[in-house]
Amino acid sequence: MTFIETLPKPSEDQAAQDLIRSIPIPPRPSLLIQLQREMRRDTPDFKVISSLIAQDAALSGALLKTANSALFSLRRKVESIRDALSALGLRQVMMLVHGFLVRRSFAANHCALLNFWERSSKRALVMTFLARKLRLSSPDQAHAFGLFSDLGIPMLLQRFDAYQETLQLAQDSAEQTLVMLEEQRHRTNHAVIGALLAHNWTLPADLVMAIRLHHDYSIFEQNQLPLEVKHLISLGIISDSIIQLFQGVGEELRLAQALAMEELGLADDELEDLSYDIGKMLVSEG
Repeated sequence: MTFIETLPKPSEDQAAQDLIRSIPIPPRPSLLIQLQREMRRDTPDFKVISSLIAQDAALSGALLKTANSALFSLRRKVESIRDALSALGLRQVMMLVHGFLVRRSFAANHCALLNFWERSSKRALVMTFLARKLRLSSPDQAHAFGLFSDLGIPMLLQRFDAYQETLQLAQDSAEQTLVMLEEQRHRTNHAVIGALLAHNWTLPADLVMAIRLHHDYSIFEQNQLPLEVKHLISLGIISDSIIQLFQGVGEELRLAQALAMEELGLADDELEDLSYDIGKMLVSEG
């Protein structure tokens, strides 16, 4: 299944497609284009990549801070971009760069956005931990999915004045999910819009598909989807369940959790142990 095949067909609802096209998607930053061009070479030059990243002081600082955090628990402190590339690998560094640049592409003065980035960062941290612990997905892909899966939310916040109300209605409703309310009130949803951004920013195809389908739980009954897509979505659900453990898990997430646990072969006692370990990790992160 290609990315295009996961999107609604224009013939089904042309007005909805026109609406989707009216939502502004942040363009790829020039720095990202340069880095991706270097990555496409048969042998990417770490010196060139280090130099490009080092030109952006804010990006460099954020990358080094993340590399030295509990997320990676490196034995030695990383003091340069070249050190980060050697310790984390090119793919992981590029995923971190993607995450920082996409966050910078949105205005940060909206209270809902500040909360959104905090939740996304926490989900990325937990997903990376689970990917390493369970060995069911690559940690860099898991981290990126944690950051990018709900990116349609800030775009819809900027496009629709009433979208903040939609978020509140979803939080208060026991019957209607966020995606259901988005479709009713805005004729699209954050999974579609987030996948469009990920596609335009040339993220890996499995990651784009996982973002597009992460609220479609019928995927657990489909055999033709890549296993990586199912695993990313499952790890995202388990991560959200653990993060919300002490806040009360909503009905949608409770049902999704059972499907995700079955997909990953995760027993109740294993989930309890993982929740305990993740709770300690989140406390250490502050």
